Amino acid sequence: MRHAASVVRTCLTACAAVGMTAAALTGCGGTLTAATDRARDASPSRSSAEPGDPIPGPGQRSPGTRPTRHAIPGIGPHTMRQIPKRTTQVLVSATETKTGSRAHTTMYRLVADGTWKAVDDWPGHNGKNGWKKHRSVGDATTPIGVFGLTDAGGYLANPGTKLSYDRDPAYRSAAAATYGDSFKKVFNYLIAINFNRVAGSKPTDSRHPHGAARGGKIWLHVDHHSPTHGCITLPQSGMKFLLTHLDPKARPVIVTGPKPVISR
Repeated sequence: MRHAASVVRTCLTACAAVGMTAAALTGCGGTLTAATDRARDASPSRSSAEPGDPIPGPGQRSPGTRPTRHAIPGIGPHTMRQIPKRTTQVLVSATETKTGSRAHTTMYRLVADGTWKAVDDWPGHNGKNGWKKHRSVGDATTPIGVFGLTDAGGYLANPGTKLSYDRDPAYRSAAAATYGDSFKKVFNYLIAINFNRVAGSKPTDSRHPHGAARGGKIWLHVDHHSPTHGCITLPQSGMKFLLTHLDPKARPVIVTGPKPVISR
């Protein structure tokens, strides 16, 4: 198909469609926004996970007590310190090298003895140019770090997620109008990664608290069998699983990056 090469070079970036403007639906790396959006960039925001007081996860001890929290497999002490104390659900999306673009995502949950149990895992993709801690808009990299997961959306109806969910038919019509019917389903489900965004807003919100130059709208979404412009992809079944299992009370976060970095 004539649009396939375009998809390899960039993650789907939705444009104007029913109910949304091009600025509203730019995803996976974002673009420099209009002056009104840049003015809002100065507003304060908690755009990534922040530490808090410990609370028990499902099956843990009563409030005020908890076991010693062990390391997640493959995650080093520097990265573990960035995971909030209150978090009991963690996704890890990683590749073997910094330039890798075939991300593998694993979901973990904290169990009663303080260890992390792997719940499920899925193949997928990340930015075509790999990973970068200080990415720039348009560089086709996925940010390295630990980020909160608070808001979701998609073309399909809410499958039962406890996360905030923004359903809109424009997620599909914009993708189909730009890339053809073969790619219209990649935004069936998506979860916003809290990189340079206002947590608690719709995934399509264009505010960039740390500046428009860093880009934004980095999402987890349905895989299209090719690298992205910054997003991380999973099979649709994996996206539905995440939506129905992530719980805001567990303060879910995602750890992203190459294994040599996140293992530090």
